[in-house]
Amino acid sequence: MVYEVLKVIGSGAHAIVHLARDSTTGDLYAVKEFLGGGKAAHLFFRELSSLIALQHPNIVRCFDVIYGQGNQRNKLVLEYAAGGSLRDVLNERGKLPVPEALHVLRDVTLGLDYAHRQQILHRDLKPENILVFPDASTGTVTYKVADLGIANHLANVFDQQKPNGSPAYMAPEQFYDFSTYASDLYSLGIIFYEILTGDRPFHGLPEELFAKHAKQPPDLRPIPEQVRPLVSALLCKSPRERVKSAQDLWQALDAQLTPSTPTSLPATSLVSPQVDTPNLEQAQRLEPWFTVELAGSQRLFVLNPAQRPTVYIADDRTTGFLELERRRFVPYFLPERITAAATPSLAATTSYFATNQSLYAMRAGAVTPQRLFQVRFPVKSLAVTPSETLLILASHTQAAGYSLEGRQLWEIALCNYLQPPHIVALSDDDILVNSGPIRPTITCLDAQGSVKYQASLPSPALTVMRSQVGGDFHTILFGDGNQQAMRLVTFAKNQALAEMDLGEPIYAVNNHGQFVTFFHSSGKISLVSDGLPIAEYQPAGMILDDAWVPVARAYLTIERQPPRTLIQVFHLTEIPSPSP
Repeated sequence: MVYEVLKVIGSGAHAIVHLARDSTTGDLYAVKEFLGGGKAAHLFFRELSSLIALQHPNIVRCFDVIYGQGNQRNKLVLEYAAGGSLRDVLNERGKLPVPEALHVLRDVTLGLDYAHRQQILHRDLKPENILVFPDASTGTVTYKVADLGIANHLANVFDQQKPNGSPAYMAPEQFYDFSTYASDLYSLGIIFYEILTGDRPFHGLPEELFAKHAKQPPDLRPIPEQVRPLVSALLCKSPRERVKSAQDLWQALDAQLTPSTPTSLPATSLVSPQVDTPNLEQAQRLEPWFTVELAGSQRLFVLNPAQRPTVYIADDRTTGFLELERRRFVPYFLPERITAAATPSLAATTSYFATNQSLYAMRAGAVTPQRLFQVRFPVKSLAVTPSETLLILASHTQAAGYSLEGRQLWEIALCNYLQPPHIVALSDDDILVNSGPIRPTITCLDAQGSVKYQASLPSPALTVMRSQVGGDFHTILFGDGNQQAMRLVTFAKNQALAEMDLGEPIYAVNNHGQFVTFFHSSGKISLVSDGLPIAEYQPAGMILDDAWVPVARAYLTIERQPPRTLIQVFHLTEIPSPSP
């Protein structure tokens, strides 16, 4: 995309923010240009690719990541806030009345709660990072959180000796470079104090601020009595004594904003209520089989799933494999890293995979893979047509068709800076490739790479899957409305046939053929077959990837429980029907 820079609208130690116009559509964006460079900065931007998953009405949306090449700098293309920042509001008005201050805090807390559920900390909340979005048609204002998670990466890229955050708003533990979800809530407490009084509770040099944050009680006398217990609960020195979570905070704020509630807020109302959730009626059960602890594992790949009870595990440099029957891990199967894999069908006897160097075929019964040809670009996604005559390789910016001998047959340009594109071969002559997040589309190509049709999407696609129950394919779209509802849409060619609200945000979907796994923002994983949930798993840590091995009826996850990385292996077993 080409962005026309109009003017500078902000600057800091590490970045300059420009107001820019998309030369094609005329839409306005805030383009944040980072001043640092080198390998560390590139890794920083790779980490920020996760921002596309943060689709919430109270989080500033990231539309594009532009990797700098040559003299060009790395940039983020962000939603433009016509109302400026909360700092601009405070500079103009000094302080806000209690109802308006509660509205600001609730908006920010809703966005923060959503980010925390994605296991993302902010680490640098301050008025400058809360942006204002006025709606002239309704006369309302929405406040959104900006720069989520960036503070931690900036410290790694630019200055590893300084703790993350801004000292005036940092929790005591952050001065020791230790951040928790409660640290963000403390920063929010300082902001709440400031918008209620027009001043922060503590001032001074960084070392003076540390002592005051750690030891000096804030003067709560300027705080209106009705919200004084809330400010006090947010500004507790110990993280364990603060409000328990962002969810608890917005529930307390809802109580404050409801006219029928008392004007004073007892501290006990900040305790999270016990909510009874209905039990899922499951058809199958995940029974723990065994666990393997590995260092640095990132991805799981299953090759010849119906014939081989083996899972290939890739880290930064190499690929090893786990023999399920022997519960044995072989660490150096291949001195290259698998980056993508494809199998024509569950019954296929040959699978294909790309590494950071080559394209391989793994045939059933073979001990080692057959190298087909050298790859010409970093392959992020791979598909093979049912007849196994065409391989489709894709990076963030291009997709290309290859013969099995390595001859490039065609190439098309993509725009996928924030996530790898999805490729689905519906048939030998119907190949789906998605592009986004700017002007997201799903394109159907024929075997020669010519466009058969395009389906324009109202918001970016999380995944694209073959449909088994009507239409040609399903796609899961991020929200685009006020509630940012995610939904599953079924298409027949480029026409949407049906749409279903998913009910809650999810951050990943993997299609394993016999079932689909949904990764919920709450951390739960649902195994869904034919639209019905068949099993669930609640991990203790963060899931990096999962896999399904039909020949062994084994479901595997890579689960990060710092400082450990665990490969969890389960049997998927039928639940016996109750006797009549």
